[in-house]
Amino acid sequence: MVHHMANLCVGYQRDDYPERRNITNLAFPGIKHQLAPDSNADVPSEFLDFVNSKGWASRYVASPAPNHNIDLYHYFNSIPVSDVKFISTFESSLPRWWGASQQIWQRGFDILAGPNCRALIAMSQNAALIQEELYKMFPDISDKQAIQKKIYIVHPPQEIDYKRHKFAKFEHPKVQITFIGRDFLRKGGYEFIKSVDKLNKKNIKFDATIVSPLITFNNDSRWNDKAEEKLNETKVLINSLDIEYFPSLNNEAVLDLLSRSHAYVLPSFHDTYGFSVIEAQSVGCPVVCTDQRSFPELNSNDIGWILPTEKDSCGQINSKDEAAFLRNSDMLVQSLTEKIAEIVQHPEIVKLKAIQSIERIKKEHDPYQYSLKIAELYRKGS
Repeated sequence: MVHHMANLCVGYQRDDYPERRNITNLAFPGIKHQLAPDSNADVPSEFLDFVNSKGWASRYVASPAPNHNIDLYHYFNSIPVSDVKFISTFESSLPRWWGASQQIWQRGFDILAGPNCRALIAMSQNAALIQEELYKMFPDISDKQAIQKKIYIVHPPQEIDYKRHKFAKFEHPKVQITFIGRDFLRKGGYEFIKSVDKLNKKNIKFDATIVSPLITFNNDSRWNDKAEEKLNETKVLINSLDIEYFPSLNNEAVLDLLSRSHAYVLPSFHDTYGFSVIEAQSVGCPVVCTDQRSFPELNSNDIGWILPTEKDSCGQINSKDEAAFLRNSDMLVQSLTEKIAEIVQHPEIVKLKAIQSIERIKKEHDPYQYSLKIAELYRKGS
């Protein structure tokens, strides 16, 4: 049985948010996690050249220094190129080695198919789908079935915030709608503020809050077309529409804000998972979000509101060309305007969605059940 496991030591690559969220938050008797940073001295030369040529590649290539105290390694979006037993959790696909040579890709697939790779944990059904789609880019890969047999779909855990999911907000005469997103344009912040402007012109009143430094990344992405112009327009509208604005808030303040909100709006063009979706649901805040990537696994029109978009076979929003992006942007403004109007005019529907959101978190993201599943994979893998 899993609970008879004793003194199992699991190494992890770095102490960042994804590792804390998916790996080191595991609490189970007999298991301890130990930080195992990389040692470039053990990286084969062809991988070292790749890592040095791509500044971001070190996040996806692991090379732990020898450590006889560690029984198994658990990585996030990364796979080791040294001779260690491991499990990897991924949000899109593995290897994540864009720009590498065909030879390096093949080495990566060989590692995943080989005996050292004990299990691969897809954070969503969408991640498992994208992993299958990845093979189509490499038709000569012969060991994909060996890789597929190792894939388990396990959504990350989420605690219910019992101290915060109070329903007094439903007695408040004014509806609170909240947008939170550091990468403002990718997260659909511009579409949100345009919808607020449209609703204001229709005299549909509610309290709106934006938490964002109003910056943007990935400048070659379509949502960043005319980025400076969009961000300047946003600043003007924040003032003219009297929107409550914070450049940033700490996590506790964010959860307090969400617990007071009737809806959390996330009209995102691209998110690999959606931790903020399940965090909002955990405090009884229903979510309005797009239907991209894993979002439909986390939200629905029964427990929140879904904004339809044009997508590809992997569930990614079609924004490769300007016309496709503009169609999706216009669709989002229109549907977001309709959904917020529905929330403001019929706030009684929000309480039921809030209750159902919490029930969904209990059922699908229970930390204890997550621990059982991961501990069993540790046991088998060690």
